[in-house]
Amino acid sequence: VSVVPNPVPPACVFLSPAVGNHDLEVLFVGHLAYAPNVRSVLFLVGEILPLLSGTAREVHLTVAGRTPSRVLERACRASSRTTLVENPPSLTELYERSHLVVMPIYEGGGTRIKVLEAMAMGRLIVATEKAVENLGLNPGRHYLRAESAEEFARVILEACESPGRFEEIVSNAREWVVKHHGPEAIDAAVFSALGDLS
Repeated sequence: VSVVPNPVPPACVFLSPAVGNHDLEVLFVGHLAYAPNVRSVLFLVGEILPLLSGTAREVHLTVAGRTPSRVLERACRASSRTTLVENPPSLTELYERSHLVVMPIYEGGGTRIKVLEAMAMGRLIVATEKAVENLGLNPGRHYLRAESAEEFARVILEACESPGRFEEIVSNAREWVVKHHGPEAIDAAVFSALGDLS
């Protein structure tokens, strides 16, 4: 069996750090009718955001994705610090405005394309171990790990207070995703697979 890795989505470009915004912009991306993502957003809005009050910079959450469920839509509309972007034609602008991407994922399967996307875009990832499983990423080197609401809040606040502190992690993640999921990696895997068939 030959395995060809998922490619970095073609729309991904390496973005400069977000600047010129007093607020700390946090982004969640996913299919918003998928139950694990719905539960993640409810956890973000209901448990993590309330722990982020009273900071020097206001924390704002953008939730973006396809076909949001009604319960998710109600939760986002009820939060003054949350913006719901339904069925965005492109995510590039949302990534461009964001400082970090959060992934409080505790269930589900499949490859997390949004992890590859965020790394390729050059955005700091705060995620559970489940969110990045089977990708071979190391916490503290490629992303920041958090499992509880308190841990997510603490890491987000650290990014809020020291925005340049995690630049090395972003750089490491970008280098890793290009090496393992960029065009050259895909070409090498395809040619290797074809060679195995001959």
